[in-house]
Amino acid sequence: MSLKEEAERRIAGLIKRWDDFNCSLADRALPDNRRRTVSELSLQDKALKAGQKAVKKRAKKTPNKS
Repeated sequence: MSLKEEAERRIAGLIKRWDDFNCSLADRALPDNRRRTVSELSLQDKALKAGQKAVKKRAKKTPNKS
């Protein structure tokens, strides 16, 4: 393995670890009741960028009361 290949492999590993760390911080920072809304907004944004003209809203789940 060349020096360049080894450096690229290590950089890719560092990027992966940094991304995992960042995701874990985001999971901790976002309250559970906001997580679904943020996820829904993200999906709508992706759909619009993909060229869909209209985005359907999904029905909200109601908590089970036992």
